[in-house]
Amino acid sequence: MISRIGKIKSNTMMVNSVYSLSAKAVTMIFFFVFDILCARILNTDAYGEWLYFYAIITIIYSVVWFGVNVSSKIFIAKAETSKKMEIFASALLLRFIVSLLLTLIYLIVVIAMWRMQLFDIEKYVHLPQLLLLGSSVVFLNSYSEFFKEIFVGFIDFKGLLVISSCEYAGYFVFGLTGLLIIKSVYSIIYGFIISLLLTVLVGFWIVFKKYHLEKKHFRRECIISEGKKIFEYAKYIALSGIGSILLTEIDTFMLGYFCEGYDTAVYSIAKQISSKAIHVNLALSTSMMPVFANITVENVKVRKEQFKKVMLCNGAVTFGITIFFALLGSFAIRVLYGEKYLFAAKVLYFLLPYYVMSSFSKFLVLFLDYQNKAKVRSIVFFMTIVFDVILNAVLIPGFGAVGASVATDLALTPYLMFLFIETGIIFQEYHKRGGNV
Repeated sequence: MISRIGKIKSNTMMVNSVYSLSAKAVTMIFFFVFDILCARILNTDAYGEWLYFYAIITIIYSVVWFGVNVSSKIFIAKAETSKKMEIFASALLLRFIVSLLLTLIYLIVVIAMWRMQLFDIEKYVHLPQLLLLGSSVVFLNSYSEFFKEIFVGFIDFKGLLVISSCEYAGYFVFGLTGLLIIKSVYSIIYGFIISLLLTVLVGFWIVFKKYHLEKKHFRRECIISEGKKIFEYAKYIALSGIGSILLTEIDTFMLGYFCEGYDTAVYSIAKQISSKAIHVNLALSTSMMPVFANITVENVKVRKEQFKKVMLCNGAVTFGITIFFALLGSFAIRVLYGEKYLFAAKVLYFLLPYYVMSSFSKFLVLFLDYQNKAKVRSIVFFMTIVFDVILNAVLIPGFGAVGASVATDLALTPYLMFLFIETGIIFQEYHKRGGNV
């Protein structure tokens, strides 16, 4: 038994997978418990308003990230050990500049829209104030996500677990405390701000304690050189990153615009369940895919076999989760959210194809990013988002939440086909370079 544990500990991919899955498990547990409590404590209109705001702010998250987090992770993962901290220092300063600039732009836009009375305050009374407070949330969130990606780049999945736990446990503790004092959507957002602030401080503490960030790492010529490289690649990742969030949240946003708060609530419940389930697959891809950052003609056969095993593992996990949703989705929603939100189960069934396709796309997207194919992928993904918006505009007015589900399924299908084809082409190219046709 002891020898078996020792073998597991010596298997880096296995250990990383455990930490990564633990991070996602903590995230999902705290997220769903808190979301369920919000649904039960708030009335349906207030809960629907919070979900509408959350859909908007999640889209803003991806804009403010601007691909810097993922780009920084990739450059750190590929760098030699002696250069990793210099790249981190460059990424840290770039993160501050981009976050500050885009958060200020966001704040100006919200104030301008409020003054021009462009918000539907009859349907969503607190939306303008929530969006103003959201400026603090998006700025701090960009750093929280930055540390998560950075620790993946350092192959430090224990750090990822700590950051994820701090953030989502904080949402639960501070958000719930606020709701128990005052049953208001403001209580939730203040809980988010406090949690994110503490998470960012913990992230800095880990970096200073474990990686010994020093003044020498901030050499001017290195900051400029590495910062430019990170930013150049970030531009392409930003497009696909924004698109990924849009694909997740644009349907909720459009439902909130075309329909009433209840439709937004039931759809959001189903979409959050399927989206958070994807985090299990994302945890596996995050821990398993860094090994494919360096493929050569010498190791392409080994890497291809590893890739097949990874995809089979992902397929088995996806199959298990899909069966669970199909058999127990209705029962789980009735027990957790209550009878009034039972229609969300029907929506969840329509979203099962979305979950299956997304579970595979997460692996393929990360693989292509490590192969410097973000530019090509981002262009195709942008076309997918346009297709999704058109389908939502056509289907939501007549079919509501079900229409939004079908639109999402249809929009993602061509994109997944592209990812599989592009991945196959990459492996073929490596084989040809090595003379193995």
